[in-house]
Amino acid sequence: MSMFLTLVTEAEHTPVHLPMPAWGFGVLALGVFAGLLLFVWMFRHTAQTLIEGGHGPDQGDFAHGNAPERGGRHGATGTHDQGHRH
Repeated sequence: MSMFLTLVTEAEHTPVHLPMPAWGFGVLALGVFAGLLLFVWMFRHTAQTLIEGGHGPDQGDFAHGNAPERGGRHGATGTHDQGHRH
């Protein structure tokens, strides 16, 4: 038993050497968290785009309300500011 206690007490006195200062682990964790947040932020509208059907070559920007103007300056209404008749 005395040999076991001698080994245990000697093992407690060995210093632990970290590869960087203790505050460096916190900075590293914040950096990784910020990087993952940026990665998730890049895909913030992906689910809604997939639900709406995405952007095909025939759709253009319809999913975001940027439909091309048809029939005049006011989109699909066909009204003109100049008063032209069709």
